[in-house]
Amino acid sequence: MRLQSISIVIPTYNSMLLLKETLDSLLLQTLNRERFEVIVVDDGSSDGTKQIVDQFRKLLDISYYYIEDKGFRVSSGRNLGLHFAKYPITLFLDSGMIANKEMLFSHLNEHLFNNKKVAIGMSYGVEEFSLVNAQALNNILLSNGLNESFNKLKDIPKLYDCRYSTVQSIGFDLSVSSAPWVICWGGNVSARTSFLRQVGGFDEWFNSWGGEDVDLGIRLFKNHGQFVVLKEQCAIHKPHPKFEEKNKITSRKNIDYIVRKYTDPMVSLLTCHDWKSIIELSVEREILVSC
Repeated sequence: MRLQSISIVIPTYNSMLLLKETLDSLLLQTLNRERFEVIVVDDGSSDGTKQIVDQFRKLLDISYYYIEDKGFRVSSGRNLGLHFAKYPITLFLDSGMIANKEMLFSHLNEHLFNNKKVAIGMSYGVEEFSLVNAQALNNILLSNGLNESFNKLKDIPKLYDCRYSTVQSIGFDLSVSSAPWVICWGGNVSARTSFLRQVGGFDEWFNSWGGEDVDLGIRLFKNHGQFVVLKEQCAIHKPHPKFEEKNKITSRKNIDYIVRKYTDPMVSLLTCHDWKSIIELSVEREILVSC
């Protein structure tokens, strides 16, 4: 088992075309293909996802696991992938994330000298709920090759990861925050496989959109995880339909669960502050118990 090797866990559900774009981008990595594996966990798809995976079996070290469709089970899917991960580092990557050629190197380099790092990758097009800029991003992807798309996106701040300006304002230094877990979103994040297993992986209570990744981040932080953010936006989040109002409702329910789960003043801020405000408050060391 080589230290500088990485397992990529991709949960997916009825998104075979998005998954194909993600896998295509992994073929272009500068990291030698012998140094990474891809684990696709299918949450009950009925759209030919397995056939897409089969197309890559001679091109990538790729494995496929199917779980029965019993609703939203991204936590269970990621845990299954984590269970089978064979390399020291695990990267959770969402279906529809299109990687630049250096993405895997960027993640691996963060873990060379620290067993408890949590590396958060930035991705163009990431929004918490909104799709207001989706068409602009799609137009760039349709009109350009992958490398040219990344080059063009550097000059369009409205298409930056919605977390980018916040982390930029603190010099990309999450060590100054006592709540870095609030931006630990599961679409592009890595840590030592053993560390993820040590904290129990994802909480499988979550059966609707939102919060399962932040919950994992809290436990990694409480177990002395050192959060870092990759300065370069190393992926593109391909726009796809979102259920904005439904997601807001389930996210609120899941936040209530997280707040009940942890007796922590900073975690309790989730009930009345958005993630941007929590980062600001955590940097200022202002812990508000009530709102």
